[in-house]
This record gives sequence, C-alpha cells and structure tokens, in this order.
Amino acid sequence: MRRMSSATALKRPVNLSLTARNVALAKDLGINLSDVADRAIADAVARGERAKLQTRMDEEMERYNAWSAQGISVADEYGTL
Repeated sequence: MRRMSSATALKRPVNLSLTARNVALAKDLGINLSDVADRAIADAVARGERAKLQTRMDEEMERYNAWSAQGISVADEYGTL
C-alpha cells in the first residue's frame, strides 16, 4: 500500500489526549504533533496489517502442512497441468 505524504493527504480534525508535559516540551522544540501522531498511527497500522497477513500466511501454511502430512503431493492431486 502506498502512503500519501502528510503534506498532501486529506486531513480531518480529531481530539487526542496527550500528556501535558510532552505537549509543552514538543512545543518548545517546535515539533509538529499532528505530523508525529500521523506518522506513528501510519506505522502502527502498517504493523497491524503485517501481523494480520502473517497470521493468515501461518494458517495457510498449517493447512498445507496438514494436507502434505497425509502423503498427498501436488502431482498426485492434479497430475500434469
């Protein structure tokens, strides 16, 4: 999946509850909280999608291994293709 840059992506306002100290320190350092939050959320979503895909691949591999353990080969099952 291709991510849009935060500068060109459609944005919508949301409410977040952040630690007051972190907000003050970020403000003193000129850190853009919206950009930091957006990147962190995008990274978390990407990790979640990868984990979901890995779970699906693991399940499919378990199914294949169970099928293969029965002594059935692809060639036996489908012959020449």
